[in-house]
Amino acid sequence: MKKNKKILITGASSGLGRQMAIEFAGRGYDLALAGRGIKKLKELKTAIQGSCSVTVGIFELDVTDFNKNRCVIFEAAEKLGSLDIVIAGARSEERRVGKECRSRWS
Repeated sequence: MKKNKKILITGASSGLGRQMAIEFAGRGYDLALAGRGIKKLKELKTAIQGSCSVTVGIFELDVTDFNKNRCVIFEAAEKLGSLDIVIAGARSEERRVGKECRSRWS
């Protein structure tokens, strides 16, 4: 029996991350969906599981919380049994990291 590939997608609550989740679910991939909008993630999980026979785990994540990022990867791998692909689709509204880097190089 062929096992489904397993993907973690950050930024899955909206935009491209959400669309990638729908597309990969349609192709039979098991999903770990992470994002700040937990309500939207729950709605997406329900929609995906209503139309596809895949496993979907959801995880609340703000990518600016660097310690939490690492935890979510391990939690997702545990939920799905492993991870084959990680898609960093989230973007940060805070451009703090970029500003700090630019100020050092100015």
